[in-house]
Amino acid sequence: MLRVVKLSLVLNVITLLTKSTAYAYTFAGVALVEALHSLGDLLNSLLLYLGVKLSKRDSSIKYPFGYGRSIYVFSFLSASIVLGFLVAVGFMEGLIKLMNPKEIMNPYMGLYLLLISLILDLIVLVDSYLSELRVKRQGVIEGHPALKGLIVENLIDVLSSGTGIVAFTLSVNNPVIDGYGSIALSVILLIGAYHLAHENFEFLIGRSAPKEVVGKAIKIVLGNPAVVDVNDVKSLVIEPGKYLLIMQVEVLPTLTFDDVAQVKNELIKDLRELIPSIKYVLLDMVKPEEPPKTYRKILSELIRLT
Repeated sequence: MLRVVKLSLVLNVITLLTKSTAYAYTFAGVALVEALHSLGDLLNSLLLYLGVKLSKRDSSIKYPFGYGRSIYVFSFLSASIVLGFLVAVGFMEGLIKLMNPKEIMNPYMGLYLLLISLILDLIVLVDSYLSELRVKRQGVIEGHPALKGLIVENLIDVLSSGTGIVAFTLSVNNPVIDGYGSIALSVILLIGAYHLAHENFEFLIGRSAPKEVVGKAIKIVLGNPAVVDVNDVKSLVIEPGKYLLIMQVEVLPTLTFDDVAQVKNELIKDLRELIPSIKYVLLDMVKPEEPPKTYRKILSELIRLT
């Protein structure tokens, strides 16, 4: 994980220098917005690096579930910075260029530098995507927020760089396009930052475990012959790939106290063995009281989840 973030950090520094040089040579608004975009990417990589490092700390009495959720905090903070500052600066630059268009200087040098930036963005995008696939193969269904952040960031970078190159090329003959291009790039940056902020916000306020995990857990519990129904299920993403599961389970009314305790231990053992990503399990064992087959309603709600 740290390797991918470190690679992104290094390449973002190079990309920022490349795009800043392009702006210094051309004074194109598109190049400035691209440089601001890279500055946002660099801040994002720095915050993600801090988040990943902090998430590896051991749990304590004060933080019993560890620091794994810190990665969501830093990802949300990074997206907020992009939304609040860099997008606004990009819009302003676009408006200034529309009101006062200026000829693009040294167009060939600027185009060459922007092409180099596009290649660097593609390298980080491919590396982040391959790393995300490896994480999902290891059982982390929702993926890792740091990698998802890098994928979204660099996918937008590639789209933005491509748009910027087209706008830059057209601006050589018509400087007004430079202003429109700057605004278009700011809109692209805004959409990406909002998507990232919204997703991390969901995890911070308490998003449930992936529906595949919850659905499988319900089926495992119902597979025990002593279980009559599942009345309620609550789950929580503790950190990437680690979930808390709380269930109210109806068991046969003929079971003794010792029988119920044995069934409970069997269910906890089965859940942890068959779904290793469930790290914390709380089961409330009750006698049948709710309407029968409540689990069907729960499963139908899971299917509708996005």
